[in-house]
Amino acid sequence: MTMSPTLSGCNMLENTLPFLKKPIKVPPWTGDFVDAQDRLQNSKTFPIPNPSDTFDVVVIGGGISGLTAAYQLRDENVLLLERDSELGGIAKQGHYKGIPYSLGSAYLVDTQEPFGSFYNELGLTLTPVERPVNTLRTQKEWTTFAKGPFAKPFEQLRAQLKKYVQQPDFPVLPIENASSAALKLDQISFYDYLKADYPLDFIHCIDAYCRSSLGGMIHEVSAYAGINFYSEIATPIYAFPGGNAYLVQRLINLLNVAGTNRYRTGISVYNIQQNGDQVLTSYYKNSDPFSFQTVASKSVILAIPYFTALQILNGLSPEQQALMFGMQYGAYLVANCCFDREVFQGGYDNWLSSNPAFTHFIAPPSPKQNTSLEKKKAYYPSVLTVYAPFRNSNAGRATLQTTPPPNLAEKLEKELHDVIQYPNGSLQEVRLTRYGHQVLSSKTGLIQKLSKMPKTVGRIILAHSDGQGMASVESAIFEGLYGAYLSKPFLASTSLSNPLQFI
Repeated sequence: MTMSPTLSGCNMLENTLPFLKKPIKVPPWTGDFVDAQDRLQNSKTFPIPNPSDTFDVVVIGGGISGLTAAYQLRDENVLLLERDSELGGIAKQGHYKGIPYSLGSAYLVDTQEPFGSFYNELGLTLTPVERPVNTLRTQKEWTTFAKGPFAKPFEQLRAQLKKYVQQPDFPVLPIENASSAALKLDQISFYDYLKADYPLDFIHCIDAYCRSSLGGMIHEVSAYAGINFYSEIATPIYAFPGGNAYLVQRLINLLNVAGTNRYRTGISVYNIQQNGDQVLTSYYKNSDPFSFQTVASKSVILAIPYFTALQILNGLSPEQQALMFGMQYGAYLVANCCFDREVFQGGYDNWLSSNPAFTHFIAPPSPKQNTSLEKKKAYYPSVLTVYAPFRNSNAGRATLQTTPPPNLAEKLEKELHDVIQYPNGSLQEVRLTRYGHQVLSSKTGLIQKLSKMPKTVGRIILAHSDGQGMASVESAIFEGLYGAYLSKPFLASTSLSNPLQFI
């Protein structure tokens, strides 16, 4: 899941849900920084001051791709600029009574090269999810896919994908290494790929997955992307406490070890342009919208969504502009529902194919409790992370900007209560995170076009998960690795391997 949105930092008073006997807190929004995005619409009129400082490389965007690039270049004079008040993009986390939870990106799948060696280099221990990974809500109960009404088609598809993963024509990530046969899958939808061999009601269940993970309905998204993503049912998945923010924090810690003052947060970049053998990056502080500044560098790595890059980058070719402008993004709501006790003991990722309010929720493992406390407390807190993509992205964005948080929380709470029947009074807070453009829509035809698009504009390098046509932690890591590698010709002392050669 990977745009790099920013926390709004609004100062709204906390609300409560009035329809329950015991009020439920609904804190202010986190997620998209709508005001800063809107201000970019007028950025062409902003001044371009003379450079006040010079760096080897400037990285714009502090999500996983930007942090990966900055980490790779940590021995250079590198500066990372991030619009939000904290780093991480959608891979941030919150805490409720000591329990970490994800604000978006929750787990990872691919441990092949270059990802496995990258995790090892960072000192990360990958722990597979032990509980049933996926469960499904039927009319009467929660059940695993392997035992429920779709057991036969699910096992058939899992066996098919498990075998396919080993084949040379599997639709791989990075897409630059895709075979011509794999790229042909990008010309048909995931629905078209499945419809001849699988029942329609089973395909309808996978549609919920596509809307949540691939930013579109199953008849819209590319079979290339669908197969690549849904092959996770044939492999282990790995989850850290609080989601992929754990990976973010490790990158931040290692970047800090390499040197001080490597990143600045609360910064909005409004112009990037090459000037001879330098790149000029102009920005202002969010706290002072007229504090215009410019820094110069030998190269810039642009690790932000392409729709934002279009607004601030000069020098794109007409072909690059047309492709980037045509990309679509899904609107998304994430709700972390905080309970005073454990209310669900099912799977890790729990799906609802026909629920009108949300597609699934993740039940992260509760931390191990100290046995000495068990005698003192009747209940232990828990958090369920609910994912609610909008079917219509434009309408979803309007809803997120105009609907009061308590109204959205009320709808989600009622639907969640219907499917897990938690005790009245156990839900304490609903913490909402809005993403107007969180998930890139992996529409048919997009990946083949992206696989041929140059990632450079002179000394400026595009390095965001958008470049892979699929929003995932693996897409972000690869783009960060590749972006750092592409900066090599401009940084004489840098010695980096091409991440494409490992795959």
